[in-house]
Amino acid sequence: MKNPELEALISEHDLTTQKVADLLEVPKRTVDNWRRSEDSAHSNFMSKANLKLLRLLLENEAKATAS
Repeated sequence: MKNPELEALISEHDLTTQKVADLLEVPKRTVDNWRRSEDSAHSNFMSKANLKLLRLLLENEAKATAS
């Protein structure tokens, strides 16, 4: 798996591919490609910057919900 931390966040926060795309303001197809198996010709690594941004956005969303 190319992006295990992405998959862990998706599972932990019960996210859809579309929700990740909306949060990061990227096309859904980009997230689809991040989630592909390593064997796929279209799979890509998720950048560290996007992964960090996703973590921060999820933390802020959780804080807002808890308030």
